[in-house]
Amino acid sequence: MRKAPMLLFLSILLLAGCGGGAKRHFRKWRDEIRQMHVDDPEPDWDGDGIPDAPQHVIEALKDQDWCVRSRAALRLGEIGDRKTVSPLIEALKDENAYVRRNAAWALGKIGDDRAVAPLVKLLKDAYEGVRSYAGWSLQRITKQDFGEDSDKWRKWYEKNKDK
Repeated sequence: MRKAPMLLFLSILLLAGCGGGAKRHFRKWRDEIRQMHVDDPEPDWDGDGIPDAPQHVIEALKDQDWCVRSRAALRLGEIGDRKTVSPLIEALKDENAYVRRNAAWALGKIGDDRAVAPLVKLLKDAYEGVRSYAGWSLQRITKQDFGEDSDKWRKWYEKNKDK
């Protein structure tokens, strides 16, 4: 199996534990894998050796099932495509704490500066797990360590945002 279809296959497996909500995505991705092999046996790699994040994983961030949204955020972090930063930042506003937590983790894995301000805001989340992942991601992105102290992060951000 080539790399791009393998990424789609692994994306399907990631959602496997979500039950009925993942079945829609499974059918779409299964069909995409089949068509991808027929249409493009040698996928285009964007020059970096990593295929683009599957669009269906990005779409899964808006699924009605929180489990699907949560696992989609994890998968996007594993893929590491900077094109997914904006949808992941939107996922930081999700009603479900697991989705917010996993989106924060994914943004830390990707390491894009655009996530810093939204992650600083997330340090005030009601759920400790969300705050913890936001702090971890901020440390990865900025190479600073203020833990989960939202005031210190906010002050640091205000001082450094234009640099």
